[in-house]
This record gives sequence, C-alpha cells and structure tokens, in this order.
Amino acid sequence: GGVLPRSKGYIYESGLHVPLVVRIPSQFRHLAVYERGSRANGFVEFVDFGATVLNLAGAPIPDNVDGIPFLGGGVSKDAVEKRNESFGYADRFDEKYDLVRSVRRGKFQYIRNFQPYLPDGLQNIYRYKMLAYREWESLFKQGKLSPSQEQFFRGKPAEALFDVEADPHQINNLANDPSYSTVLKELRSRLVERMGSMPDLSLFPESVLVGAAMKNPQRFGQEHRKEILEYLEIANLALLPLENVKKRLREELSDSDFMRRYWAAMVCASFGKSASELADDFLPLLKDPQDVVRIRTAEFLGQTGVVNPQPTLVDVVNTTDDPVIATEALNSIVWFRDFFQNRYPVQRSDFNPDASGADVDDRLNYINGIPYPAKKTAKQKKKKNSGRPKKRVQ
Repeated sequence: GGVLPRSKGYIYESGLHVPLVVRIPSQFRHLAVYERGSRANGFVEFVDFGATVLNLAGAPIPDNVDGIPFLGGGVSKDAVEKRNESFGYADRFDEKYDLVRSVRRGKFQYIRNFQPYLPDGLQNIYRYKMLAYREWESLFKQGKLSPSQEQFFRGKPAEALFDVEADPHQINNLANDPSYSTVLKELRSRLVERMGSMPDLSLFPESVLVGAAMKNPQRFGQEHRKEILEYLEIANLALLPLENVKKRLREELSDSDFMRRYWAAMVCASFGKSASELADDFLPLLKDPQDVVRIRTAEFLGQTGVVNPQPTLVDVVNTTDDPVIATEALNSIVWFRDFFQNRYPVQRSDFNPDASGADVDDRLNYINGIPYPAKKTAKQKKKKNSGRPKKRVQ
C-alpha cells in the first residue's frame, strides 16, 4: 500500500514484499503447524490466500484455483518452509501503462520488462501528488542525482537479475554478469513457463481484453492459449541479438494477424535506436487499421527520430471511442513530451477526444499544466449552486 517512491505499483521487492502476520484463535490451534511467535521462511503469494481459506474450511480446492494452501489440513511445516518461489506482475496503474513480470526464487529476483523504453518515473497523478516523487523529479531535472538514483527516470533493461539479499535496493543488475548466466537462464525459463501455464492474458492489450475476455477471462485464456504462447515467443525476441532476429521481425510486421504485428513492433521499440534500419518497414504501419499497432509503431519511430510520433498518437486519441486505447496513446504522448528534451511537444488544444473517463481526463489535465485540479469544497459547491433557479415540477 501507500505511494512512497518504488513502493506500491513497482515490481521490485520494495513494491511486492509485504508483511504477513497470521493470528490463529485458540479454537483453531489444532490446524496450525507453527508455534505462537514463530516465523516461517517459506514464500507465500497473494494467490495462495484463496486456496488457504478453502483448505481451512475443509472445502475441496477446484483445479482452476491458483495458489497453494499454507494452513489447514494436509499442510506440513516442512512443505511450507521449502516454498521459495513467487511470481510478480505489473500492468496498468490508472493512467500509467507498463508491462512487467517477475519471478523470485530464493535470494534472486528476475524481472522481465516488456516495455523497457518506458521509465519507472513516468508521470502518474496519484503518485506525483506525493512530495517525495516531486522532489525526486526536480532533482533529476537539475542533474543532481547519482547514476543509480536517476535510473528511475531512464529506460529499463529488457531483463534484470538481482540478488535481493546482497542488494536489497536492487541497484546492481546482474543479468549481463557471466558468473550469473546459469541463474539468469533458469529464472528466464521459469518465468516463461509460469506465464504460459496461466496463460498470461496480458499478452493481449487491455483494449482487446475489455472487449473480448471480461465476461469469462479464464475461458478466453484457455481458448487462446496457443496464440498467447506464440505472442510470448515473439516478445522474447527482444532478448536475442538484433542481428539474429531482424528477418523474423520483418516477417511479423507484415503478418495478417495484427497481434503479431503488435508484438513485433513492441520488440523493435524495445531495441530502440539500434533497430533504426527497420524504420522503412514501419512507415506503412502508421496507417495500420488497428490503433494499438499504430501506438507501438509511433513509439518505435519516435525513438529513432524518423518521424514525430505525436501526430499519430494525437490522431488515435481524437478518433477512437475506446477510453482504454485513448489512455494508452496518451501514456506514450506524455512519455515523448517529458523525456525527449522538448523535441515532441503537445498542448491541450491539440486534443478533441471522443473517448472520456477519469484516466483520459487526468492525462489531458497534466498536459494542460493542471495535474492536480483542486476539488471544490462543500461550501464552494453550495455557493455556486445557490444562484441556480430551482427546477419546476410539471
């Protein structure tokens, strides 16, 4: 909880690891495998709570329930102590989009950033109401931060590996250290396995899920398992040398399945300027019939400097009636506006959106220079309403 920097909403241990204290009333002590005042070293995930409650109640645990009980019948202390793995995820937080997954095993946490070009410090209104965030941003703009402190406002690596015991603030990325290559490969493989086993619905953009999956997300995931695994495989091309995947990316960019185009564009955006030679393959996608592909295309071409991405992104905002797509485009608009040395400015008058909603409003207010509009007090509302004529009853 809370909004301290790098806490809630971030996939580092400071954002995921929370205290768990269990009080067991006297009439249920016979179900406990631990003595009062003792501490368990095994890992517990939030998805384990549902299974644990069912187990405590003596109810059968359905096969489609995620999680493993850590209390109740059939649970041994030894089994709990041996649990040493947890899965983490981060997607959208209000108007701020990102796509991050992690797996922790023992003292190591592996993080996979699917949109590594987006900085952790991308503006988010509920966070930047806090003075700590504002001061951190101010010091960054003044050039007063150390390299480790300014990481928050820089792009992220596609994958990171941290020893969270030796490096609790997760500053030293071990992913490129040859001495940790075995651990890196094991945890990378484990993350792919866990994402595929769900399967992870966020391999589809949120706008697709809202329209097609929300009535029965589990069924949607099972029916589209094959495609999700294929998209994950394309996404992980970002972890290979660009020279080895250029031909494949060009093929995917022209595929009839827009989701394959979407992920190929995301991979190229992850490579950034180093993939500039693929820019010509992207230019037709600025007019792609799918707005999510246009957004990813603009992200890549804006990074390379081939085109100004803002006209495409603004057009998406002004023409879509989907508030999720509009908000995602605005996410990229703010990124380009704030982190590219004023090369890609926009102003509130550029926008005349069809879509509406709190997240769209928050982004537009921020662009307009009013990031935290003051709410009227009850007294102000009463004064404003006092001059209105009363409605007549017909």
